[in-house]
Amino acid sequence: MIKRLFLLALVIQLTACDPAALQQAMGSVLGSGELTTAEISSGLKQALEIGITEGAQKLSQTDGYFKSPYKIFLPPEARKVTDKLQNVPGFTNLENIVLEKINRGAEDAAKKAAPIFKNAITKMTFADALDILMGDKNAATTYLHKATFDQLYQEFNPVIVNSLDKFDARDIWA
Repeated sequence: MIKRLFLLALVIQLTACDPAALQQAMGSVLGSGELTTAEISSGLKQALEIGITEGAQKLSQTDGYFKSPYKIFLPPEARKVTDKLQNVPGFTNLENIVLEKINRGAEDAAKKAAPIFKNAITKMTFADALDILMGDKNAATTYLHKATFDQLYQEFNPVIVNSLDKFDARDIWA
């Protein structure tokens, strides 16, 4: 469950591009004047790549997840356990310890995600780019989720397990 939450959070956070920021990035990449469809598609791809690169850099730093709006929280079923254990001596800080370890694991794994997203951008068709430009504010996130989720899961399941083990996050539930 935690692995799926992390992957979903990673997809959302690395692709949650503010439309104004996306437009500004495209403007700086393309300049002004009449644009061809190829230039529009290329500009969108470059803007998304910039956003993904910057997002991966920020999220992979210490506290990139843990002390940010992107912090990964425990799923409700785990919260039930930690809520009950907080009343047991020696377990009062368990939830904070687990949250820090999970988020440290996510920060460690995040640096490896950018190439997968960049590959999805490289494979983006003009129709995909047009759907993003003409779609709602979450269109880029939706496209990248669809284009990367399976590969992210396959690639990151072992990485996440190793990262969580590196910070002893899974030992707490063992």
